[in-house]
Amino acid sequence: MRWPLILMCLVLLSGCAKAAGETARLRVPQLVGMELGVAQKETQELGLVLFPSGLTAGSRCRTDAVCRIYTMSPAAGARVAWGSRVKVKFLTTTETAFYHRNPTMPKLTGRSSFYAAALLDPVIGLVYVSADPEPRLRAGVDRVMTQVPEPGAPLAVGERIKLTIRYNRGDQQDRFCARRWWC
Repeated sequence: MRWPLILMCLVLLSGCAKAAGETARLRVPQLVGMELGVAQKETQELGLVLFPSGLTAGSRCRTDAVCRIYTMSPAAGARVAWGSRVKVKFLTTTETAFYHRNPTMPKLTGRSSFYAAALLDPVIGLVYVSADPEPRLRAGVDRVMTQVPEPGAPLAVGERIKLTIRYNRGDQQDRFCARRWWC
């Protein structure tokens, strides 16, 4: 009857001794390029706490996806206390594919919003749109008039994309907006 009590006391005492002795600084491992699940295990084994966040607020790392870390704080090699937070940002598989396909900003000016939406879908959370009516366009038509970054400019991971869209809804406003993601 006393053995469980004695074992519990030993476990508690060893945990206290361990916590008291762990004032030593730990070196943060290099996590950039690593899969999120592997990084989670590695930081837990070291006694660090991993705080992952995606490229956008809507980014989630599904269990069937391969998410890779692209930035971290504190930097690899920094010395931190046991239990410290390591913040990382990850890219999902589709976001990674988007940046590999588009190292520079694609040309969207003159294209429809449907084209822009299809192309930018993996990073749609980074796209900001301003839309204004343009009566000179054919009814029911829209066009991307300006974009930032400029076409051909290097596209950095996480960089915000700004589009100005001009449109002519014609006389069918509800039908027009039902099909446009920015409307």
